Amino acid sequence: MRLKLLEGFASSGRLLDVGCGAGYFVRAAKEASWDASGLEPSPVAAAFGRARLGVQIAEGVLDSVRFPDRTFDVVTMLDVIEHLDSPLRELGEIRRVLKPHGWLMVETPNVSGRLVRLLGTWHPYYRPWEHLTYFTPMTLRSFLERAGFSVRTLGGGSKYVSLSYVVSVAASTHPKLAALGRMAAKLCGPLGRKPFRLPMDTIVAIARREGE
Repeated sequence: MRLKLLEGFASSGRLLDVGCGAGYFVRAAKEASWDASGLEPSPVAAAFGRARLGVQIAEGVLDSVRFPDRTFDVVTMLDVIEHLDSPLRELGEIRRVLKPHGWLMVETPNVSGRLVRLLGTWHPYYRPWEHLTYFTPMTLRSFLERAGFSVRTLGGGSKYVSLSYVVSVAASTHPKLAALGRMAAKLCGPLGRKPFRLPMDTIVAIARREGE
C-alpha cells in the first residue's frame, strides 16, 4: 500500500529506506523495479535482510554512513522518526542526500488520532522508552517545511495485521490488556493469525525536496 501511494508521485529511480529493519519494504521496492537499498542501525536485522531477503542494507545511521550529496531520488522513513531525539536534524540529512525535487515519504504515529485520544497512555503508541518524539499532522507538516520540504499529501494510514500481532504489541506495554487479547485469539483459533486491514492512527506524508 505504501509503495502504491509513493508511485503516485515517483515511479522509478534510486530509493533509500531509512531504518529499514530486515528490509521487507526494500525487497518490495526492488520487485517493483526500483533501485532500492536500506539503512539500518541494527546489525542483526541488517544481516538478516542481506542473507535471507537478498537486499542491500548498509549498517548505521545517516550521520555515520555519510552518503554523498544528491544521491537518491526517493527516501522513505516508515515508523522511524518517532524514535529520533533530533528529527529536524535527520530531515536535514535526508534533504542533503536527496536529488533536487526528490521525494520523501514519512509514516509515524498520530497522537491526535481518535483511538489514541480515547486510550491515552494505554495506547501502544505511548512508549517513552523508545518513542522520543510525538507528532500530529500539523506538527509533522511544520517539521517537514522547516527542513526544506513541500508537503504534497498528508493523511491517515492502515496496515494489514493479525490478531496475534495486535496481542504481541499490547503485551509489550500493558500485560492485562494483552491477557484479554490472548483469550480472544485463542477463541478465534487459526483466524487469529489471518491478516486483516486495520485503520491505524498514523500519519503518512509525502513531501518534495525544494531548492537546489
